[in-house]
Amino acid sequence: MTVATLTYPGALAVVFAFMFIVTFTTLLGVRRRLHQQDGNLRRLAELVASRGDVSTELAAPGLVRVEQELDSVNARLQELVHAQLEQCKISSPRSLTDATGCAREGLPVEEISRRCGVSTGEAELLVRLHGPR
Repeated sequence: MTVATLTYPGALAVVFAFMFIVTFTTLLGVRRRLHQQDGNLRRLAELVASRGDVSTELAAPGLVRVEQELDSVNARLQELVHAQLEQCKISSPRSLTDATGCAREGLPVEEISRRCGVSTGEAELLVRLHGPR
């Protein structure tokens, strides 16, 4: 196995890790802001209820909406974390060696990915590096 074969998947892992960190921190910021809005709406509902001017049912739709948005952000965050972790998996050296041989034989990307258990991105890279010209 050549040094280039090991270097590029490592670089891809770094890129995916960076993308994961940026996405994760962005979603955490959104989650934090929604949580703050939820707290503000709850305090407002308590204030309105304590004054007795308006019933808490008027503030309830806003609370429900914020809670739904917060649940939606939490679910999306979980999906993105799972997807990023799947993308960051690096195949074993044995799989990469087998995939390199398949790329040299001229097999298509999908076949290399299926046969050797490497990601589509890794298979595409190996075809570009080692495939027939």
